[in-house]
Amino acid sequence: PRQESPAAGFVGAAAAALARIASSGRPQSPSSQPLLPQRAAPLSSASLARSPSRPVGAVPPLPTLQPQLSEAEIASEILRLRHQKVRHDELQAALSKAEAQVRRLPPTAVLRLHAYCEKHFAEPGLERRVPPGLKKMLECLCAAFQIEVAEFGGLLDAVRVLFRDPHSFTSRLCSLALCSQGAMCLAPFLLSALPYRRVREEEVHACFEALSAWITAKYWLAHAASEMSCVASELERLEALLSRDPHGSSTPMSWATFDVAPSEMSWQATSPMRRVGNAMLRAVSGSPV
Repeated sequence: PRQESPAAGFVGAAAAALARIASSGRPQSPSSQPLLPQRAAPLSSASLARSPSRPVGAVPPLPTLQPQLSEAEIASEILRLRHQKVRHDELQAALSKAEAQVRRLPPTAVLRLHAYCEKHFAEPGLERRVPPGLKKMLECLCAAFQIEVAEFGGLLDAVRVLFRDPHSFTSRLCSLALCSQGAMCLAPFLLSALPYRRVREEEVHACFEALSAWITAKYWLAHAASEMSCVASELERLEALLSRDPHGSSTPMSWATFDVAPSEMSWQATSPMRRVGNAMLRAVSGSPV
């Protein structure tokens, strides 16, 4: 057999060592690497708060802003509140007129009404001749002055207390303050609509006309006055809101009121649409823009 030389054996061993070193420095292929499941890193509370896919209810949602009212909605609300204010002024004028009619009643007319009640309420036969509307009106007046109609004595005793001082009756009636709750005692007379037959005594008829007009005006004004405080504050707020310039400045704007007829109202608000409309009209008519 042929024997290899020592030099050839050394060269072969060196080549094998170099081949092992070269093969150990190469990166292994992905297929040769073992597939091991990787554990996800734990999420912190800050990352959970920033994560868009957080559980429902983990972080409270942001409050939604209420949409702002448009210019048309504000203007419509201002007109509605102004209409209520005009209605209140009309009721105040009606009460002033009714109070003036009551103050014009002479003391002799009040005395005559008192004598009529004394005569007819004292006898049951004559009480049936009293117009139902007059009886209901006297009951409401007694309730307004907090005079109780007793079960025994009836309306006669209450009327005696009501007309105890006939000379100051009209002034006491006109200075009577009634809120919306206190004016409820006047509602039965207005709702009953009981018939009233004109009596022979002219003073009694004059008293009925003046006192019934006062009851009607006093009732409606008492209910309207309870809402005027909030109406006035809301109207002032909306007018200030509408007078603001869209660019942030506060420029006063003049709005039409109900002092004139609707056909004669002048729209004086200097809004951008009005300025554009005026410029177009001047351009069409040939005037300088």
